[in-house]
Order: sequence, then structure tokens, then C-alpha cells
Amino acid sequence: MRASLWPAPHLRLEGVTIGKLRDIKIPTVRVMPELAAFFDETKTIKAIEVESLAIDQDALTRVIAWVGPGDSAEKTQVRRIAIKTATIEVKGIPLPPFEADVALAATGKFERADIRSADKKIEVAITPKNEGFEVNIAANDWQPPIWPNLTFSELRAKAMATPGGMQISEIEGKLYSGKAKGSATIKWGDLWSAEGDLSIDNVLLAGAMPALTKDLELTGKLDAKTIYSMQSKDLGTLFDNPRIKASFNVRDGAIDNIDLARAIQPRATETTGGKTLFATLSGSMALDRQRYQYRQMKLAAGLLSASGEADIMPDKKLSGKASVEMKLKSSTVHARLTLSG
Repeated sequence: MRASLWPAPHLRLEGVTIGKLRDIKIPTVRVMPELAAFFDETKTIKAIEVESLAIDQDALTRVIAWVGPGDSAEKTQVRRIAIKTATIEVKGIPLPPFEADVALAATGKFERADIRSADKKIEVAITPKNEGFEVNIAANDWQPPIWPNLTFSELRAKAMATPGGMQISEIEGKLYSGKAKGSATIKWGDLWSAEGDLSIDNVLLAGAMPALTKDLELTGKLDAKTIYSMQSKDLGTLFDNPRIKASFNVRDGAIDNIDLARAIQPRATETTGGKTLFATLSGSMALDRQRYQYRQMKLAAGLLSASGEADIMPDKKLSGKASVEMKLKSSTVHARLTLSG
């Protein structure tokens, strides 16, 4: 620790760690005292400035549990804590650096925290409420760390947090000309878990699909209702094996690299390439242990209609079957196809 008078009187601490297991590491801390109250019984600190704070994923749940009410008056009162360039290191999830401004009451009680990413694309406001904390999240032009290529033009969420978890009651977002709405429950401790629901309306797949996968080219306007759950020992692997159930409907779109109308022709020899245009494509999807199951799929495209089911295994191998029907002027052509690839 060193004392300095420039640019204002302060104490400079270096090589700071917090917690018995050194859960938080801080290279530099500056303490700005209120000199007028320095000789009073109660010492007042105007601000504490923290630089390059780092927390790893193993310490994250312990650090969250430190947050307490702080109702009693202390001999040292801190008014404000400013955190610059903080990072949370989670294996498998590239979280961006952030900064925070924390306001405290004279009793030491937490009053408010404003957190923002270094690129200013996401802001989080935290205030105490009842036995927990109210959390308000606002993001613009933001890419979730678990889907780094998927962009929300706007996202808003409201939640209640406790030392053991978070209940997100309102999630509303805009992406690819469509809307998303849902809720979620997140719990941490010995295990991390998340479950919730999400519905999306009128999302343009031409923009969203390249961000999700390069293995399928699908266009159209998507409506879907989804429920999901996931569980893991640590945050970094929480999203590795989600369980998802969804119903979907795609309107006015196309599937590339397959032409069903050509595939059911009596002398067809080539079944890949081309495009299948459709008015509607609907069905259900279940994802469990990285295996996708598509059921009750129905496609309508004017004179052409099809139904079927398909599975995609963890190694991306496709299997399934489809029943296709095309109504012609003088007859109706029926065909049963096997899906693979």
C-alpha cells in the first residue's frame, strides 16, 4: 500500500486478493478518503476504484453468495465502488469485459449497481428488493456468448435474483425482423441449471440460419414455441447438452439442395440439388443428448404436399422418411422417399 497526493489524495493498493481461496484478484485498487472526516470516529471513503478485476468460473458461485444486506453501521463507510475492466473467466463461454458502478448507503447497505459491457452493447441495473435483487437487462446489437453469430437488434429482460438463483419473468427481444418472448429460471450452487420457455414470431430465416448452422439452407418466416432445460456441474458446460421441445411453422420459404417435385418423377436419378419452394412447413422438434428428432412434419406447396419424419444424430448423420404427393391434371403421383446424408 502506498499513499499519494496526485491527482487527488488517495491510497494505492497492489496485488489484492479477496476470499480465503483468493476468489477475486485485483492488480490495483485506489481508495479515495473523505479528508474532512478522516479524524472522525467513522471514516468516510468517497470512492474505491478497482482496476482489472478477475473472477474465474470456480469462484463465481462463492462470490455471488457473499452479497449480503449490510444493515448495520460500520466504522468505515464507503459511498461508491467503481470497477474498471473486469472479467469473468468461464471455460467455453467467451464473456466480454465489463465495468461497473456500485453505490452504497451510509450503513454500508448496497443501493444500486450499474454494469455495462466494454463495448456498451449490454447494460444491467441491479437494485435491492424484498429479500433479493431486481435485475433489469437492456441490450442492443448484441450477440449472446453461446451463439456468437446470432444477433439481437434489441433485448430487454427483467428478473429477481437471490444468492441461489435468478427468476427471469420477462424476456423480450427483436431479431431478424421478428420478435422473441419468454421466461427462464436459473439456479446455481453445487449444480447449475436453467429451464424456461421461448416463443418467436416472424423471424426471417435467411438471416438467422447462417448464424445457427451451415449444414442447412432454409428460408422463410418462422414462428415457434419452445421449452428447454439444461443442467451441469459448472457454467461453462451448461449449454453443451440442452433438452429442447419445440413446435414450428415456416411460411413462404424454400429448402435448398433438394427438389421434391423432381425426386418423385418416375425416371429421377438425381435426388440432390435444386430447391423446394413451399407455402408452409410445420412440425415438432425434440433435442436430447445432441440428437434431433423431427416429427409430424408437413409441407404444402400448391399442387405438391409432403409429410414425414427425420432424425439427426450427434455425428450429423441424417435418417428419415417422407411421403410425397403431387396432383397433376390427369392423375396424382405418390412416392415414398428415404432421407439420408
